[in-house]
Amino acid sequence: MIDIPQSCPAHKTFMVPHMFEPGTALRGVEVFRCPNLSCSIFYATGALEGFYTRKSNGELLPYSSSQAAS
Repeated sequence: MIDIPQSCPAHKTFMVPHMFEPGTALRGVEVFRCPNLSCSIFYATGALEGFYTRKSNGELLPYSSSQAAS
């Protein structure tokens, strides 16, 4: 059973496991995303622990709570 550590700060819903394209996974890091498909917020465990937003080019940027207001 996967322990889902956080909920989406924008939607207050439980994050769901997410798998990126093959070859892009990081060892020891699990990634979860908001179940709202229009939401770009992700949560990573392990060395990258924290919330991130995913840009259209696939880059993950640290999420700031001030982004929720924009």
